[in-house]
Amino acid sequence: MSSAPSSRVQAASRPVRSCSACWRRSRAGALFAFLLIRVQRRIFARYGRDVALAPNLTSLDLLSFALRQTGPWLVAFLAVLLFVRAMPDALGRTLGLVIAYAIVAGSIFSAVCMIVFSVFSTAH
Repeated sequence: MSSAPSSRVQAASRPVRSCSACWRRSRAGALFAFLLIRVQRRIFARYGRDVALAPNLTSLDLLSFALRQTGPWLVAFLAVLLFVRAMPDALGRTLGLVIAYAIVAGSIFSAVCMIVFSVFSTAH
């Protein structure tokens, strides 16, 4: 009989990260996006830029609107993606990524819908 522990015992004695760490990081990404949106709105208010879509927009105006709407969420998604890549596989990691993907896809879809409704609400 050998006194060395088996690989099963070693694997079972390793500490396992909980899913709460993944949820904290996904919440941190959402907080980061919220702060970026707040800073963006304060800057626009300071310099008198309008956040809403105006009638008769150019393509450049539509592109800048889409980037204003989705930009903070994309930056936060990239931050969450970088954090999650360093974590081991866990249920919380997967759920955090699914939620992050859903938020980014929703913001892109929302921006596209607002652009389409803006374009078709005026004479073209």
